[in-house]
Amino acid sequence: MNVQSILRPVGLGLFLAGLALPGTASGAEQKVVRLESRTFPNPMVWDSNYTACLVASDGRVYVGLNYHGGGASVAVYDPKTDTMRLLGDMNRITGQTNLAVEPQAKVHSQISEGPDGKIYFGTHLSAFYGFATFPSPDAYPGGHWMVYDPKTDVVTDLGIALKGNGLLTMTMDPKRGRLYAVTYPQAHFLYYDLGTGKTTDMGQVQNWDAVGRTLAVDDLGRVYGCWGRGRLYRYDPAKDAIENLQIQLPQREVGVPIHRAYWETEQTFTAVAVSPDRKKIYFLETGSSYLVEYDPHKGPEGEMKLLDQLASDRYLGKRDVPYAMISFCRGPDNVIYYANNSAAGSEDVTPYWGGGMAAGLVTYDLKTGRREDKGLIQVEGGLTAVHPNAASAAPDGTIYFVAHVLEPEGKGRSVSGLPADLVLEKDTDSKKKMHDGRTYTLRLLIYRPGKNR
Repeated sequence: MNVQSILRPVGLGLFLAGLALPGTASGAEQKVVRLESRTFPNPMVWDSNYTACLVASDGRVYVGLNYHGGGASVAVYDPKTDTMRLLGDMNRITGQTNLAVEPQAKVHSQISEGPDGKIYFGTHLSAFYGFATFPSPDAYPGGHWMVYDPKTDVVTDLGIALKGNGLLTMTMDPKRGRLYAVTYPQAHFLYYDLGTGKTTDMGQVQNWDAVGRTLAVDDLGRVYGCWGRGRLYRYDPAKDAIENLQIQLPQREVGVPIHRAYWETEQTFTAVAVSPDRKKIYFLETGSSYLVEYDPHKGPEGEMKLLDQLASDRYLGKRDVPYAMISFCRGPDNVIYYANNSAAGSEDVTPYWGGGMAAGLVTYDLKTGRREDKGLIQVEGGLTAVHPNAASAAPDGTIYFVAHVLEPEGKGRSVSGLPADLVLEKDTDSKKKMHDGRTYTLRLLIYRPGKNR
């Protein structure tokens, strides 16, 4: 498909008109999909999760848990025993206990499984103020490459990746035994060789204010990230070089993402999934929630194909689309599952992460091309899920999401007391009034296709 033809105003308008469905006005009754949930150990500690969720080949689920100003951890959920436990304090494991430096407060990166069954992830910083103190004694030492061995139940620190930078995103090439990452805030592209224990820095690949949160690896071991206005860069291990491609993600005109600051409306992909043979990659574009299929083998730069828009029905064909989340994966049934930002009603005041502080579930069948808005996500007791930020599919077809769940007043963490760099705290004072009295906990959500209604 010619991407430029999609981007022409007439063609894009017809495409969006075709997506619009009747009965999706803001005041219309909305469907609800009910998911099971599990609360993480020490629920009053963990304030967020970004990207870090993996269902390993044995069915166990690994989730990165963030604690701004403290030590992050990784939770392991075993569905066979329906039990959850923590792998330890990353600040302690990396040797930073009681040190007056910026802590290892997040496991932000994707989590990967090696061919040996070991689980790889990285650590990240939490506080924006620390970015200005690189030379000072209290600066962030740097994010660490980490590995957990389920056979020995031991987490091992593989060392700092890049001084002063956290590991924002990470992926793995199991054939070459390499971990790939992009750092924050300086956006360096790194790779770590598991055989030699050496980190190679390929330099800066993006602007600091628009660092892509996900990477993808194709069947040839080439790694893809995003730069500029939706363009790709590609690292080729055969050349040991990065090249900027001119091919561009299909995008709508830069518009009105729901209460996302303009400088944060980077046009990039927020999440990726791959086909079983890794010959096709699926991107979710940030500003529009467009689902894009990328074939890296068609032509020298590959070919983009716009499949559909995965925002909830109420936003189709509009410009005020919520910023796309990272809670996106492909199931073994070849269906894309996406937990998005949505609205709980027709509120006039729209919070930062979508009107009404709600999350919705949209699916897209890659075999048939059928898209379905399943409705707003609720868990036990009719509680509302918000701020979904990670997803992974189990071999048995179960889909896991990580999200906040709004709790009755006093039963969770205060929304108004979130750390300053968390999204719910970026609203203006008038919008914060909507959060008064609201509390939340971070939970693992469980969706069983064909069973949840």
